[in-house]
Amino acid sequence: MFFEKITKENIGEISEFIKKYNTFSCEFTPANLLLWAKMFETKFAVIDDTLCLCYEEANGPVFALLGGNIKDKIEVVTRYCLEHNIVPKISLNQEQLIEIDDNYDIFESEKSAEYIYSVEALANLQGKKYHSKRNHISAFSKQYNWTFEELCIDNKNEILEISDNWIIDNKKNDDTSINTDREGIEMLLDNFKAFRARGGIIRVDGKAVAFCLGTPISDTVFDVNFEKALPEYKGAYAVINREFAALLSDFQYINREDDLGLAGLRKAKLSYNPQKILKKYIIIPKFIKEQAINLFLRTFSDENEQSANDFFKKFFLHNTLIKIENREVVSMLFAIDSAIGKTEAAYIYGAATAEKHRNKGYMKGLIDFASKHYDALYLKPATKELFEFYKKLCFVTRFYKSEIRG
Repeated sequence: MFFEKITKENIGEISEFIKKYNTFSCEFTPANLLLWAKMFETKFAVIDDTLCLCYEEANGPVFALLGGNIKDKIEVVTRYCLEHNIVPKISLNQEQLIEIDDNYDIFESEKSAEYIYSVEALANLQGKKYHSKRNHISAFSKQYNWTFEELCIDNKNEILEISDNWIIDNKKNDDTSINTDREGIEMLLDNFKAFRARGGIIRVDGKAVAFCLGTPISDTVFDVNFEKALPEYKGAYAVINREFAALLSDFQYINREDDLGLAGLRKAKLSYNPQKILKKYIIIPKFIKEQAINLFLRTFSDENEQSANDFFKKFFLHNTLIKIENREVVSMLFAIDSAIGKTEAAYIYGAATAEKHRNKGYMKGLIDFASKHYDALYLKPATKELFEFYKKLCFVTRFYKSEIRG
């Protein structure tokens, strides 16, 4: 199996392949694949009649499959990973889970679930469940003299201006995802016809204050790639959402993508009453977790099986970095999402290397990998001897004293 990077030169080849299959998921749209290829280092391979994607997350590569005979392809990907000492993590949707046997642990990836809506429902907002949305639109209409128009490539500068103003209000330090978001909007506008993009603009007294921009997933499903509004125009999101849905009357469904695990975004997406939530799952061979727990228990004598299982249940899927060698877990750590002020950081916990595999650079490799995905890493060494070890990995010793006042 040979993987190659997704580029402008081969996205057409991928597009032709995707057209063979009907999917609700925005994960496999040519626009999204190209938009996020750089940030997630996305690569692809074709296995017979199946497209296989590989993209990097903060705790290692994840594979996704689109096509036929998924069960056989899961075995192919697992074999490929183990041959290359990669932890096999494969993303599947709910329908694909029927192909899974007892050799895999199944984890629901809640932050990756996609929200699917009825075009007709969003365009009409009828019934009690949309009462608050109609109120937002009514209040917006009373306060502002607004119009809606379909977006075209001539609107590029206006769209980028809204996007830049939105970034000023939302950016935290060097936020890679927000920067990529901005680059993606410009790329989609520059390739408007090639991706069959469509969009809409809300104007207040002629000024562009909100926009929606997306691309089709299939003949029946449309993906909203971007939606932005200037924060001072309260209610603009409800207006652009309804007006753009009305423009998409030739589609049956709208995919408004995932909520990134953000509670506020999840609440907003649920408030529009999705017709379907496209759940996503990650499968991992059972022996990986079993060996990781055993290594954890051997290394940390104050832990017991119950506490280890509880900890792994909470952090194993998204926060564990594992090094395997010849089907054996030889080193691991937890990079737990945290923050230092406004800096996105990870607290390194449970760093452990099997005794016979120490002094081979495995832990350094895991920490180096984690450092690429976080602005800062911090930890508390368990022993004095470990201070020197982490000093060699460029950690700097700091001591903090806090006071609790009643």
